[in-house]
Amino acid sequence: MEEDKIRNLQVLLQRLDIVRDKITARNEGKEKFNIFTCLMDSSDEVNLHSRFISSLLDPQGNHGLGFAPIDILLKTLNSSFQYDQETIEVIPSFSNWSEYKEIDILLIDRRTKYAIIIENKINACDSNHGDEGQLERYYRRIIEEDKIPQENVEVYYLTIDGHEPSEESVSTSSRYKDLPDILRCITYGNEIMRWLQQCMQIACNKPFIRETIAQYINLIKEMINDTEIEDRLEILKIISKNDDTLASAKLLFDNYKHIQWQTIFDLFQEFYSELEKRGYKCLSKVENATIDNIVHGGPKLRKQNPQFSFKKSDGLQITIGCDYDDWFYFGLKSKENKLLDKKKINEFIKTNQEYEQYCYVDKEWIFNICFDVPDEISINIWNFEHNGTFRIIKPDTRKETINRYLDDMEDFLYNKMNIFQFAKTK
Repeated sequence: MEEDKIRNLQVLLQRLDIVRDKITARNEGKEKFNIFTCLMDSSDEVNLHSRFISSLLDPQGNHGLGFAPIDILLKTLNSSFQYDQETIEVIPSFSNWSEYKEIDILLIDRRTKYAIIIENKINACDSNHGDEGQLERYYRRIIEEDKIPQENVEVYYLTIDGHEPSEESVSTSSRYKDLPDILRCITYGNEIMRWLQQCMQIACNKPFIRETIAQYINLIKEMINDTEIEDRLEILKIISKNDDTLASAKLLFDNYKHIQWQTIFDLFQEFYSELEKRGYKCLSKVENATIDNIVHGGPKLRKQNPQFSFKKSDGLQITIGCDYDDWFYFGLKSKENKLLDKKKINEFIKTNQEYEQYCYVDKEWIFNICFDVPDEISINIWNFEHNGTFRIIKPDTRKETINRYLDDMEDFLYNKMNIFQFAKTK
């Protein structure tokens, strides 16, 4: 790369550093207290996000907004849901926080025979089973057990970044072939944010609920790394200052895909290296062509399922991978781990509610489970807008993150699960 280009790029980055420092200082001067983050983990999708959303939707809740939040949400979603004010149910409700049929948020009216299922995903993977996907299970239960006509059931998949559910979640059993087509992906930054802003407007004469909604909106902005308009304008001003800064910005844009590719490649290479340091032997690796498709491929080619396997002297063969547009997981495949009693492991998983919810089991897998790591170091190689992914561009951060992942894996297999208690006896 020419010396002038390097020098101009360094100048641009230095100017952006100054802007970033100013933004940081400005944000530090803002009010930081947030009741939600004081009381619980900001990424707790069940106890925080699903509860707050459902409580605001519940017309019987003590927010005093009546049916307005429901009506605003239906309009925001362009929903066909029809309800009777006497018979509509929002579950979980203000008076009962237990989930119904394991569904995160459910609007159902058994008189009009309509239902809305909202599956809320922040960090967790889909909790599929061998013969039925998670969303298939919810869809089936509402149709068959609650007798809601199939055409009157709407299914929404709520996430931070708008990613789709895993293919297994909607099509493992293939019983409801329309489910992948009717399912809609919605996000906190779009649909939920617009809904909350309108709810806050109608709560203008209710200061407590208005400020509570405002704090929840601020929490969402932090979750989606939203920036204020003045911050964006200041960055735009720096980039458009002259031809040199424009050229430097273009240089970054032009090479962004290459940076992604190299970072993903280095991530896998350092996984292999760290595993070998820990005494494992790598049996398979992710091909470069797979990374090409993830970074440069079109919609179909991007939907890869990169995996690699490794083995230790104890005979356990472990696989690490990630599904399209999803987080990293680890697990044990049935064919490669015949020394283990799969039936006993399945029974153990079913007796533990946490494992039952998050472990995926089918004919190929004894089980797999997403890494249990904080959001700030979670990695989705399809989404470099996610801060946890973007941070692994830095080598030291990437190495530290890999070690956190592998520590979690070994702790789960050898301590929490004590996997060799399920070894087959000769």
